[in-house]
Amino acid sequence: MNRESHRRTNDTRRTLIEATISVIAQHGLAGVTTRRVAEVAGTPLGSVHYWFASKEALLDAVAAHVQHATDAGLGTPGSGFDLGAQIGWLFDRTIEMPLEDHLAMFEILAHSVRRGGTGLADANHEQIRAQAVQLLEPWRDGADAQLPGGFAALVTLVHTTIIGTWFGHFSADTETLRGGIRLLGALLRDVPRDPAVALDPAVAADAAVAPAAPNPA
Repeated sequence: MNRESHRRTNDTRRTLIEATISVIAQHGLAGVTTRRVAEVAGTPLGSVHYWFASKEALLDAVAAHVQHATDAGLGTPGSGFDLGAQIGWLFDRTIEMPLEDHLAMFEILAHSVRRGGTGLADANHEQIRAQAVQLLEPWRDGADAQLPGGFAALVTLVHTTIIGTWFGHFSADTETLRGGIRLLGALLRDVPRDPAVALDPAVAADAAVAPAAPNPA
């Protein structure tokens, strides 16, 4: 298969996944039929069956797609200097995810649990926790020194805040959610950053060109 053919086939699969997300958002999982997905995607009905052996396979692909988008959105560190600012950055990345994606993931996870399997939910939560660990790593020593429960408790707090933000995004306005995040950031702002942990290169470059603070003398 040449590069152009490979791109077109990948585009078809992605289009079907994105169409399924739209169908879930509008009709719930009960409304996900191959015919409806094909109609929304603008593809022949047979294309759904070609790419996905079953409805469950299609839903698994949707869950993987949303998780990948979440990983990509949370994969780059934020401002780097201040823990409160880092948490605010994390919140902004979370709510930038399309609401349809949040709703689709919620529906699929609930469906998976109702069918007696928690593996997908466990994997989703573990992936979000791993992202939280990565983004909070520069504050590990400070958290262990200053916070009850140390770094592990900080990770749990931020992890559950991300999950809560996903669900809160369904009904609460953004500014209401942001107010709670500002409070959390203010409470944690003084946790020191470990200077031995390298800054994101873009952040380091900004720091290098920033004007020096006035000399109080």
